[in-house]
Amino acid sequence: MEIKLRKQDEDTLEVVASGKIDIDSAVEYGTKISDAVEDNEIKNVILDFAQITYISSMGLRVILELHQKMSNLGTMKIKNASEQILNIFKMTGFSKFLNIV
Repeated sequence: MEIKLRKQDEDTLEVVASGKIDIDSAVEYGTKISDAVEDNEIKNVILDFAQITYISSMGLRVILELHQKMSNLGTMKIKNASEQILNIFKMTGFSKFLNIV
């Protein structure tokens, strides 16, 4: 999995990743984002899912943890998710509390 972090402005971080968020990549994905949020006093995170092809239960756990963290600091949005990923969010109930644009 390739993960790119880009600051859009002073307190907004955009995360562009490609591939699968699964047992092999989920921890790295979550850690990179959490570290960037803490190190740069980020208040808003945008997760660009345009190139995410799969998310496992471990990936969902990382998304939940990031959502909880960002709920205390600011906002987290998910954009460009595929129909497959959107269906996973719907089936698991994540679409009820995630900000998906």
